[in-house]
Amino acid sequence: MIGRTTGPFRILHLEDSDLDAELIEAELERLGHPIHIVRVITRDAFAAEARPGRHDLILADYVLPAFDGISAFRIAQAQCPDIPFVFCSGTLGEDIAVEALKDGATDYVTKQRIDRLPRIVVRAMAEARTRAEKRAAEAALQALNQSLEARVAERTRELAEANAALQQQIAERERAEEALRLVQRLEAIGQLTSGVAHDFNNLLTVISGNIEFLERDVTSERSKRRLDMMRGAAARGASLTAQLLAFSRRQRLEPKPVSLNRTVASMRDLLQSCKAPSAGRCRSRRRFRPICGRPSSMPPRSNSSSSTSPSTPATRWRSGAG
Repeated sequence: MIGRTTGPFRILHLEDSDLDAELIEAELERLGHPIHIVRVITRDAFAAEARPGRHDLILADYVLPAFDGISAFRIAQAQCPDIPFVFCSGTLGEDIAVEALKDGATDYVTKQRIDRLPRIVVRAMAEARTRAEKRAAEAALQALNQSLEARVAERTRELAEANAALQQQIAERERAEEALRLVQRLEAIGQLTSGVAHDFNNLLTVISGNIEFLERDVTSERSKRRLDMMRGAAARGASLTAQLLAFSRRQRLEPKPVSLNRTVASMRDLLQSCKAPSAGRCRSRRRFRPICGRPSSMPPRSNSSSSTSPSTPATRWRSGAG
């Protein structure tokens, strides 16, 4: 089996002897396969024919009148290294043949043993086919490695993208869980605040009702002013309760400007009752600027201070004044 199943077996033959060429052709016909021989003698003719894909085998004599087999082998190695090269000569010594084989020649045969030529040709073609299959396998393996590296790189990129997406989902889930825990804490605080506000409102209802009953029995102006202060404190407590309920219901609380002069003036009776008897008179010429706050958290003005203007630059307080 010479490796080609269709078409003639193409041979490039470097030979100057017609008789030897006929003997070699007769031996090659024993292969049982159609053959096509291109015979050349000169260097230029051999170099022109020694091209990749043109021939399946090169047979070369060792000694020619104007050329030699070693030079032909070097030209073949340079132009078509994949084509098997076989020396066929009657003057080729073993030392020279061994050196040629070391340099890359496929095989050699002497013209005295020309009957061995068909077997050498079959073996040379088998080795060439093996080398071609090996090169094809190496090329396929290299392509597979490159494809595998590309697939690994693509898979690595996909895994990196999936990991990044997973990390983002984990971060979003942690933020959502933190927001949920905050909402749950606010809901718990709101429920607690609502319960406290309702209980406090019940207490204020009792206090406000008793203040109304006391107003019917009190005739002293001083006592009435104190009841007014108690009623104002109860009103502030009711307002605070409303704010607690608004917080528990998550209603918006809007701050409003508060006049400190008016607030301090409304606390005159309380401050006078808290002063020591020997404190004497207390003068204040400072006017406070309005601040932003909730009016319900400030004590209301008493009835007795309604005639006092908050814009008065100086206010006099007397110790023990009724």
